[in-house]
Amino acid sequence: DPAAAADPAAADDAASRSRRARLARLRALGAQVRLCRADVTDAAQLDAEVRRLRAEHGAIHGVVHAAGEPGGGLLAGRTRAEVDRVLAAKVRGTVNLDAALGADRPDFFLLCSSVNAVLGGVGQGDYCAANAFLDAFAQWKRAGGDRGVIAVDWGRWEGIGMAAGGFGRPGEPAGKAIGHPLLRRVERAEQGETYVARFSTADSWIVSDHRLLGHGLVPGTAYLELVRAALAERAAGRVLHLHDVLFVAPVVVPDGQERDVFLTVEERADQVFFAVRSRDEELGTWRDNATGWASFEPRAEPVVRDVEAERAAAGIREVFATEAEILDRAQARRWTDGPLQFSVGPRWRVLSRVELGAGHVLTTLTLPAEFVGDLTDYPLHPAVLDMAVGIFRLDAEEPNYLPLGYDDVQYFAPLTPTVRCHARPRPAAGASAETLVCDLELLDPHGRLLVAIAGYTVKRVNDVPALTAQVTRAVATAVAADDGGAERPAGILAELGRGLSEAQGIEAVRRILSMPAPPAQLVVCPTEFDRLRVLADSITPELLAAQSPAPALPTQSHPRPELATPYVEPRTPTERVVADVWQQVLGVDAVGVDDDFFALGGHSLAAVQVGTRVRARLGTEFDLKDFYGTPTVAHLAALVDERAGAPVAAAEPIEVIDRGRAEWDEVASWSDEDVDARLRELLASSDDGVW
Repeated sequence: DPAAAADPAAADDAASRSRRARLARLRALGAQVRLCRADVTDAAQLDAEVRRLRAEHGAIHGVVHAAGEPGGGLLAGRTRAEVDRVLAAKVRGTVNLDAALGADRPDFFLLCSSVNAVLGGVGQGDYCAANAFLDAFAQWKRAGGDRGVIAVDWGRWEGIGMAAGGFGRPGEPAGKAIGHPLLRRVERAEQGETYVARFSTADSWIVSDHRLLGHGLVPGTAYLELVRAALAERAAGRVLHLHDVLFVAPVVVPDGQERDVFLTVEERADQVFFAVRSRDEELGTWRDNATGWASFEPRAEPVVRDVEAERAAAGIREVFATEAEILDRAQARRWTDGPLQFSVGPRWRVLSRVELGAGHVLTTLTLPAEFVGDLTDYPLHPAVLDMAVGIFRLDAEEPNYLPLGYDDVQYFAPLTPTVRCHARPRPAAGASAETLVCDLELLDPHGRLLVAIAGYTVKRVNDVPALTAQVTRAVATAVAADDGGAERPAGILAELGRGLSEAQGIEAVRRILSMPAPPAQLVVCPTEFDRLRVLADSITPELLAAQSPAPALPTQSHPRPELATPYVEPRTPTERVVADVWQQVLGVDAVGVDDDFFALGGHSLAAVQVGTRVRARLGTEFDLKDFYGTPTVAHLAALVDERAGAPVAAAEPIEVIDRGRAEWDEVASWSDEDVDARLRELLASSDDGVW
């Protein structure tokens, strides 16, 4: 239900309806259902509820303990309270539940543990410990003669429980739907959020109908729609401004492949910074595809343009009333048959009328009737917007231009099936200018302003063979990476995170409870367990840094926070390199040598990235565990220097004064008493007693 996903209240209603439907099915099977609400970590509350159940229904014959709290984060940066919260449901909850059952000996007491308890998990130390307790508890109860206690170390259940939100399995993010066919939220953090959109030519018309050199190409307008969707809740009825939008690198989607595009947004004062990122399979790193800023303004009365008055003022001199006429006038074959071979599908066939005036291009765009339903899912329709912003180049002699960015995009209302676009190209510097710039407005048929764009810029492709080679190389790399399967690092993470479907999980429960003598502990996962253990042992910090399932949040610089530690500038070459790496990873514009990594906002993935980048720049191996005890620039720099076999360099002098050789010879001849006297004299001459 997209409306429910976009509206939290509606989402709650949808969840309630789903629960009611499930309960209705249980009752139809003859079950009596009672919903109880009790905190398993509150012994008195839980005991009272169990007593009421016994009084109404008699002895308890089966228990499933599935309560849990997700962990996450480097232990060195977590507080005791955070770890206790993760442990509480599994540890205290199990003890309380066992005590509440008292003399009852249920036929089964099934404890929902996790495969993390036996394989471990990066950044999951507290969660691993909590589930390891369940395994140990089951063994302990069995040793005491209670044969009904079973700990099941589950793999991930797809879309169920903790997997219903947050990250999906490594390498294949799932996340929480937000009411958009492309976008899912995969990470939420205090400073921002990350969303993932998955593109394939088999499933998405956005790339199947928009191609470069025969391969799917994500249009820049799709990024604007993704940002709009991600910020819809923040906008809350206000006008959305996207400004300083820059397109950095294209995302090519070969047939038969899938490409994940990650959108990260970060709150900064009264603005939001966003970055669209994807994996560079050739380099094994993340790359920016687009960046920009967003802000919001109160919504005023709708702006309505007088379309006829604008047409009259434009001084129309040429009119093209059919798509065929428009494409012929634009010499469209230059794009379709040229060296870059652009091609588009039926959703881009929206041009119905173009009127040319002196410095004005008036275009009527009509979405074909069979695609009007798209506007429900894509209010800023990528195909319609792509054609609207592109038609201003009707007279350009050079066909090979690619989008560079937007100065400002104001989104007032969703696009309508028919849109009128009034474009005002800015004067170009010559017939084959390096860049072309245009301002435009998109109106509904009655002249109501829907979208206003200032400074849309396209850049000429100066080296077509180089761009062609880049696309060809990207396609070849993507295909080779996909053929590599589970042996690639990304495949290792994906294999470790493979989950059970709901049907598989239910069938596993049925089989376990049907066993005449189930063991005290079981591992249930969709992959051979011995293989999982080998894969888990193969994970390295470098693999995590390079193959993490989502990029870190944007790291544009922000001011150093107020810390108890005074700022001390880096003093040695190594300290300067380490501080620079911290600034890049943490997005802090000034890092002092004594600043605490975690106080600056560091976390487990950031620590791995710091370690990888410092090793790459300085060529020195070191163990991050040695750094965590004193997580400062000074300490890490000292570790690097020590491992490199170099003495820890002394602080460089703040100022070097070039005296004459004779004067230095004189100073060298001073006695200790002479030096003391000279120092006292200098201190006396200083205004603040410091020299």
